[in-house]
Amino acid sequence: LQIYLNTISVETNATYGNSGSISLNSWQFIAIRYNDSNVDVMINDLWIYNATGAIPEPWNGGGNLVNGGDFTTGAETTDYSCFSGSIEQLSVFNKSIGNLEIEDHKGMPMLSLSTRVSKEDGLGGWTPITTNEELIEGYVNFEVNASDNDVKSLAFYISDSEPDIVNPEPNNWSLIVTYTNNIPSYNYPKNSWTIPDNSWYFVAKGVDIYNNTVYDYYNFSFKIDHFNDLINFTYLSKNGRINEHSQIGVIPKAEFEWPISEIELYINYSNDIDSLANLSYYELYSNDWLIYLDSLSDWILDKGLTPNNYNVNFILKANFTYGQEFPYYTFNYTMHQTILDIKGPDLTLFSGGTYSLTLESVYDNVLENLITMAINSTDPYFDSVKLQYKYDTPSTANWITYNLYEANNNSLASISWDIINLRDDNLTFRFVGYDDLNNEKVLEATDYWIVKDFNNHLQFVVEGIESSQIYGLESDDTIDLDVKIIPVDNDITRVSISTGYESFDLTTVFSEQEHIYFDDSSE
Repeated sequence: LQIYLNTISVETNATYGNSGSISLNSWQFIAIRYNDSNVDVMINDLWIYNATGAIPEPWNGGGNLVNGGDFTTGAETTDYSCFSGSIEQLSVFNKSIGNLEIEDHKGMPMLSLSTRVSKEDGLGGWTPITTNEELIEGYVNFEVNASDNDVKSLAFYISDSEPDIVNPEPNNWSLIVTYTNNIPSYNYPKNSWTIPDNSWYFVAKGVDIYNNTVYDYYNFSFKIDHFNDLINFTYLSKNGRINEHSQIGVIPKAEFEWPISEIELYINYSNDIDSLANLSYYELYSNDWLIYLDSLSDWILDKGLTPNNYNVNFILKANFTYGQEFPYYTFNYTMHQTILDIKGPDLTLFSGGTYSLTLESVYDNVLENLITMAINSTDPYFDSVKLQYKYDTPSTANWITYNLYEANNNSLASISWDIINLRDDNLTFRFVGYDDLNNEKVLEATDYWIVKDFNNHLQFVVEGIESSQIYGLESDDTIDLDVKIIPVDNDITRVSISTGYESFDLTTVFSEQEHIYFDDSSE
């Protein structure tokens, strides 16, 4: 504390106390008493009777103060530069008063707070941070010592900018914990993974039992930098390739997936970035933390991409929420480049020779019911092939899948087709090849057909004739049977029907689904 006095005999200044006698960022009580030749100083609860320096009392024999001089507090005496702080109350007395009266005037001291931020020391204890933006990896401990008065309430905040405790704005800070008990020391360890990425200052707001509000903050900031490690993304790919059947695995840090509120998925192709999907926490959790890439199907169509391989990468914008005391945070994760493979395997049919398949031929020997062939591909990821067939008699027949055949290590899929139970008909067939990503490609040609003519199905179904019904003659001496005949084979061209009165043939062939039928309604 520096004091300047201008008396009748002496004009000088002197310093009282030592470095640290007056604490920064906290309220202080200071009393100065002059009694005609002597200065005494009280700083908080400590009386100081002599100046610091060679002359204990530089005003000895100074006499009365000079009338009409300036009265200045809160500034030094050369260029009057003022301190950065506040003066709450100033009292001036017209006489020198005693120690007890000064101490009584001081009254009960205001609550005083001292803050500190510590990090784990690796030995089970804490060590204070001593530099700005010190990186915190594990737990961070917020500490406050309270003195000089009882605590009515105490609130811990963190601020993303250095706080102004002279003109405090707590609404701009993030509240992390409150206390209403009165103890000398408060400690609040907090896992740094529960704090958003940023540089933070620790601020304490205390209210004493006289409702005085005081603030203090730790003048070193600490830094949280976890977003990049909070989530790990990985392609669930095959041989470094993905497509619309693939997924991206989302691997949040164990026990800290809760801040993730939403993930927005984007794709980057040739520096052109497009949005694919938005997934909420609930969707991610329900899907076992997998992002299905089925939205690529529409994107591929919109881009007009032809079956081929394309270099792409994905950007995932993660939205985080750490509670109502914090704003929303976003962080972009850019995954490495991968191959978008939307090309099915090229296929080649092997027939003839050691294989029994002969294209465009008639199979009429029931003992030759097993037809063999093979499909080969130059695609190193060729996985399997599906044999499909359909009947030609009903021209609207759908493709029927016979079986799926796995490819061997030489990219060859051997096929055995048993036609014994198929309908006699002209059979058209084709092949659908798949790679390990389930990309498909169809192999078909105009000569991919055979005729099955085993005549091994003599059964048929009759509909419309009831054994319990008595049929009478029509006016033209005929019987209206309203019959429908459904043979098993599709190469039947005529059905003969006989009664005790007449015989007639049904020759008009109708078709439905994969079979034919005959109906007397149009005969």
